[in-house]
Amino acid sequence: MALLGASPASAAPLKGLASPATCGNFAAEIANLTNPDNPGAVYGIIQLSYSSCTRNVWAYLDSYGPACEPGIDYCGTGTVYRNSDGATSTCSLQSGQTTCNSGQLYDGGVTSYAYGSVDNGPLSGYGQTASY
Repeated sequence: MALLGASPASAAPLKGLASPATCGNFAAEIANLTNPDNPGAVYGIIQLSYSSCTRNVWAYLDSYGPACEPGIDYCGTGTVYRNSDGATSTCSLQSGQTTCNSGQLYDGGVTSYAYGSVDNGPLSGYGQTASY
């Protein structure tokens, strides 16, 4: 898990929902959305966001393509999965969007991960974070 301020190779600024002013540490797992048919191309990111003060997790999806055009292209989804019971919360890119946040799940004492996919024209990108 990459804590803000830490500098692992995959560290990036936390994006998505803001924490309440009284909340402390936020952390995230981040995975690139890729396709094995196009090595090296990155179509976006999926991020598992975590609040240590509320003990909630959520998925943040960022599509690097043009804005979503339903029925045409460039749309996607991000889902957070709670490992202990399979509970999920999903966001879907809506018309004109390139990012979305899922709803939050409480995950005190358990682990969760995020999975995302985006349709970027002829190829789609997929990715899954590590569990935290």
